[in-house]
Amino acid sequence: MRRWRIVWTPWAALACLGMLLPPSWAEASEPVRAKDDAAPIAVSDVALDTGGGMQGVVVDVHGMPRSGVEVALVQHRSRLSLAKTDLQGRFRFAGVKGGVYQIQTGGQGRFVRAWTAEAAPPAARPLALMVVGSEVVRGQMPLEDFFASDAVIITGLVAAMIAIPIAVHNSGGKDKPASP
Repeated sequence: MRRWRIVWTPWAALACLGMLLPPSWAEASEPVRAKDDAAPIAVSDVALDTGGGMQGVVVDVHGMPRSGVEVALVQHRSRLSLAKTDLQGRFRFAGVKGGVYQIQTGGQGRFVRAWTAEAAPPAARPLALMVVGSEVVRGQMPLEDFFASDAVIITGLVAAMIAIPIAVHNSGGKDKPASP
């Protein structure tokens, strides 16, 4: 009986290990899938003017036009054109063909689908709208603000209320009481 235990114990251990670790060949054969909770990329439809130009406007988060802002037209990671906004925040790219482009200004970008004037769907707008200054802000608190918050003060008070009586009790256990 002892002989069978020596034989079956390693096999049982390998079987348990195989159940815990995923097989590497299964991961390599499956295609990479996007997460279900990933937000789709928003693409705006823009109608080109009759001369093949894409017009747009750059505004801040309050709707005020931004002048003197450099705007780049990018397709397939290559910059096709560069324009600067006028006093009303307007810009124009000439010689644009139908297709998907990215409009970039500063560290922000927006995807647009350009349509010729004849093929544009009814939902296509004549101007590409670019809102600057709407950066994504992470919901994290700076460390110095965290230590100045009420949560740290309350946690410190509760820890002191627990630790001080324990320290007092542990420090005076060898003295005899004054009264019998």
